[in-house]
Amino acid sequence: MKALILTFGLLFTSLLFSQEISTENKKYYVDGIHVYKHEIKTVLAANPAALNLFNKAKRKETWGGVLIGSGIALCVADAVKGAVSDETYPSVLTYTGIGLVAVSIPIMSGKNKMRTESIEMYNNGLEPKAKTLGYNFNMNFITNQNGIGLNITF
Repeated sequence: MKALILTFGLLFTSLLFSQEISTENKKYYVDGIHVYKHEIKTVLAANPAALNLFNKAKRKETWGGVLIGSGIALCVADAVKGAVSDETYPSVLTYTGIGLVAVSIPIMSGKNKMRTESIEMYNNGLEPKAKTLGYNFNMNFITNQNGIGLNITF
């Protein structure tokens, strides 16, 4: 039971301290501070749908990269084999490599769009940041092992 309460507490705490993500030149910035690609998942953990979409884009990038690398490696290996031996150069390896590269293009085609959609989905889920002095304030009830409290932010 304590683990369940702790999990929900951490989830809601991460939602309260969420910050806006922006991208510039394929780099991620959280409120103006540069965040590396492998760290962006911890920021997106506050929004599971955005994290799922971001992970899907990463999987597409991984599989597309594996297919492109394999295809290029097969083409180069066949070219070296054809240059060193007396066999005919365009063999099955070259055609398989070209096929792998051709298959990887549609796999990788939507990854950038999915990433931007995940960042937009995360940013749309944040609370509005436009607070004016004196008129907008936020009041929350806080509970922990010590009791109940009131948090007022203005």
